[in-house]
Amino acid sequence: MDYRALTLGSLLRLLLERLDRDVEAAYRDSGLAFKPRYTSIWRLLAARGEVRVSEIVRAMGLSQPSITNTLAAMRKDGLVDVRRGTDGRERLVALSQKALALHDDLARHWARTAAAAASLDADIGAPLSDTLRAALIQLDRAGYRQRIEAARGADPADAAT
Repeated sequence: MDYRALTLGSLLRLLLERLDRDVEAAYRDSGLAFKPRYTSIWRLLAARGEVRVSEIVRAMGLSQPSITNTLAAMRKDGLVDVRRGTDGRERLVALSQKALALHDDLARHWARTAAAAASLDADIGAPLSDTLRAALIQLDRAGYRQRIEAARGADPADAAT
């Protein structure tokens, strides 16, 4: 495939789609009913115990609907327990016993996933995760919309409008 015609957004979506597809297949091959999108939430809950949904949103930097959808899928798969907080509005989430029982199998799988990532890093000659983190840090400093607006001001064709 010729990737030169794809835009940045398309390249990122394609990369994520391929990684998720292959990681999910590897979970299935290992007999694990687990999805790649569960990993960061699972690790957060394993480290912190019961937390508020809003804390997960802050820690992950994703939207509330995205986190809520992932938690709903994890709940359906029996991996999290959810209860109301003291104020009745907030939801508290913790790993279920079923999720905790997966710890050793997931740890082995994640070690293999890390080895695969290292292999990819070696093939491309740079740590992909470091590049993505650096891009996110720079976008925290100046968002993409801000960068687009700055490009508008630098374009002589925009001076006429």
